[in-house]
Amino acid sequence: MFFAFLARVAAVIMLIASLYGILSGIAFIIGQDTEVQYLNGVPFAETPQFMKDSYRLMFWSLVLGTLSEIAIALRRRSQAEHT
Repeated sequence: MFFAFLARVAAVIMLIASLYGILSGIAFIIGQDTEVQYLNGVPFAETPQFMKDSYRLMFWSLVLGTLSEIAIALRRRSQAEHT
């Protein structure tokens, strides 16, 4: 019972973190086209390249992870309907 509660809390925290990561990644990608660009309060031009790449990698990994979780849930649902 207690571990089920912890699992639910962890799932909610992961959902909030993934949504934040996806939204910040979208804002980061959209912000690349603006004249003045900031990343964590630092002008974008002065931001090290590895930080820019890590934000892009984090964004796409969250997107792909979310899509894979949706695919797994749909597969489980379709398997449950067939049994």
